[in-house]
Amino acid sequence: MPLSFHDLIYWKNAMQTVATFLSGLIVLLALYFYSVLEVLSCIAIPSLIITMAMRIIYYILNMIFKENFEHPFKIWLKKDLNLSKDKALVVLFGCHYVGRKFSGLTLIFLCYIGVFFLPKLLKRYEKELCDKATSFRICCQNLYTRISTIITEKAGKKYANKEN
Repeated sequence: MPLSFHDLIYWKNAMQTVATFLSGLIVLLALYFYSVLEVLSCIAIPSLIITMAMRIIYYILNMIFKENFEHPFKIWLKKDLNLSKDKALVVLFGCHYVGRKFSGLTLIFLCYIGVFFLPKLLKRYEKELCDKATSFRICCQNLYTRISTIITEKAGKKYANKEN
């Protein structure tokens, strides 16, 4: 009788769970040595840097010759893209850094192991985790109130100084 996903991750039938886990683990280990994330980021980062350099060059040419050169990316600029260039560069460098340290498959590998072990651990230590989460939430609320009172006090002093 096949088990549901819920039954697999909570180890209802240990033999089927181990067989499923090990078969997936073997597939992931076979693909471990190829980092798709690193390759994509290594292509995207130079492309983004080249486009930013071209944009700066055209801006400088417009300033020097005081003519309106046609923008090299005019076609793409007409499209509405809501991602800023700075944020895109940070995301690409972040992906590149993660890709250098871990292949994309390593991250999938870690998630795969987590799917089989975290639910069981969370179920086993539920009370302790809830207690820690509650104390963390209270600590964050206290920190938030402290910061907001400090900001409010400083803003009030600044406003009072402007009136005098």
